[in-house]
Amino acid sequence: MQEAAKDFAAGTVAGMSCKYVEYPLDTVKVRLQDSRSVYLSSTDCIARMLKEEGVLSFYRGVTAPMCGCMFETAIAFVVYGRCLAYLDERRKSRGDMIRLTDNLFAGGASGIATALVLTPIELVKCRLQVQETLAPAQRLHNGPLHCVLHTLRTEGIRGMFLGLTPCLLREIPGNAVWYGVYSTAKAYLPKESHSGQAPMYQVAMAGSLAGIAYWTAFFPADVVKTRIQVDTKKRQYTLPGAFRDVYREGGFAALYKGWGITVARAIPAHAALFVTYEFIRNNLDLYF
Repeated sequence: MQEAAKDFAAGTVAGMSCKYVEYPLDTVKVRLQDSRSVYLSSTDCIARMLKEEGVLSFYRGVTAPMCGCMFETAIAFVVYGRCLAYLDERRKSRGDMIRLTDNLFAGGASGIATALVLTPIELVKCRLQVQETLAPAQRLHNGPLHCVLHTLRTEGIRGMFLGLTPCLLREIPGNAVWYGVYSTAKAYLPKESHSGQAPMYQVAMAGSLAGIAYWTAFFPADVVKTRIQVDTKKRQYTLPGAFRDVYREGGFAALYKGWGITVARAIPAHAALFVTYEFIRNNLDLYF
């Protein structure tokens, strides 16, 4: 129980640092993925947002995802840590060493938990991020709480979980790859002789690699999820239908629309996440 509490505390702060770093470029990514997007590229989107809406537009709708990312990251590390501890205990009883497959399995299990937390949070985030591109008469939401209440009133509880399937398709294998790449990269990095720990700059490198792998492997699922969640024409998208519409608009390239800005965001964001997590977790282990 104490170990889970440490994971939760470290994960909460790590999630906050990650979201603070990544959110401006996440706003750009969501606007590029929206079917009504009027932007030619990531740089065009950034330039026009700065000119027409100001710097604060990059953080529009940040409240809900900031709180959500703190909780989601905490849950992810708790589930991952407990699954890994269980598998590690079983292996020790048989005299085996922990393996990469354990990290993949524990990461996949954490993906189920995070998808359930993330789907309603990302729905609110995406709708707030794209509504500035709509005509004033089409802007429905005054903020995160208003968006939640309006969605519940017009679409019911199921409306809050639009995009759950593609989110699961992204999070389960994505988290498996994320933790797998991070743990593997970290294992091969040289440790400090006095502490037995990898220095923080190497943790940052491993975190960045994990973030790149996560978003590269399963980015199309994120594009489809965004399309389902921000659809204003109430087309009642199915997963295949949304995938088909995205593909029709630009083929394979459309499924990776916004990938460049997402990877650019992931490098510092995931570095910050893992550095924060490892720093806090190591200090909690030292004092508690």
